[in-house]
Amino acid sequence: YSELIRAETGWSPEALSITLTIWSIGSGLGGVLAGFVLRRLSMRATIFIGMILQVGGYTLSTLAGSTVLGGSIWFLYIFFGACAGIGSGFAYIPTMNVVVEWYPDKVGFASGVMMFGLGVGTLALGSGASFLAEAIGWRNAFYICAAVVLIVLLLDMFLIKKPDTVLPSQTQEQKKAGVWGKEYTPSQMLRRASFWLFFIWAVLGQTSNMIVSTHARQSADEINAAGILATMAVGVLHVFCSIGSIGFGTVYDKLGRKKTMLLESTVLIVGALLFVGSMYFASVTLMVIGLVVLGLVTGGLPATNSA
Repeated sequence: YSELIRAETGWSPEALSITLTIWSIGSGLGGVLAGFVLRRLSMRATIFIGMILQVGGYTLSTLAGSTVLGGSIWFLYIFFGACAGIGSGFAYIPTMNVVVEWYPDKVGFASGVMMFGLGVGTLALGSGASFLAEAIGWRNAFYICAAVVLIVLLLDMFLIKKPDTVLPSQTQEQKKAGVWGKEYTPSQMLRRASFWLFFIWAVLGQTSNMIVSTHARQSADEINAAGILATMAVGVLHVFCSIGSIGFGTVYDKLGRKKTMLLESTVLIVGALLFVGSMYFASVTLMVIGLVVLGLVTGGLPATNSA
């Protein structure tokens, strides 16, 4: 929607891009908060909070650029960036927890399949929303997105449920794959060096991928890629992100956490070098290969984290 919003309001691309940054931070914060809320409230109640935040965020963000209270860009920052972002974290965490509990011996594959759905859904909804925004205006498209989120999360709340029993093979299979460890309280976790090393690894990986996904279209334009490639650059990233989520999730179940993290780090470095090289040599071929490689690891990182 950024082009349409910019054409209407005159806000700079840099100012609008801050919205995505706030959304990303909010999504992570929402996931952390949802973890604490799940200890006190039910899964459905946690998803309900996420639904209210997202639907309200999409709806109220349409006040940006309007005559209400000056139509400040802060409406986008607060409601779309912060509220909808935090709401996505609240909806994601309980759903992922249930999915993993149903497949305790295949946590990587299960989380990978969910990330596959997330990637395909993002691509489909994003493309559909862009088409709607062009056809009926970005505000009406936001209203429709809010309605879709409302319907999907209502179905999520009432259709998914926890398994009645925990499979006896759960800890045995997870120990065998090296993915099961001792339970820690939040305060104990924060005092462990291993947690902070993993946290830094995850942040670096996700940040690098976010930078590429945000600027994929602009980068393709800069090397004078054909119009169709420039348009499809982000789509290529999302498609292979979906494939990578299942692939790396399966690898996680087979090789365990440490080997999977090493493989993902290696693939990420290779993909980054290919992408940077494509810009330096103005090579469309290198860019396509780099987007494919980065797409694969982009899907693998959250699948591994979730498992």
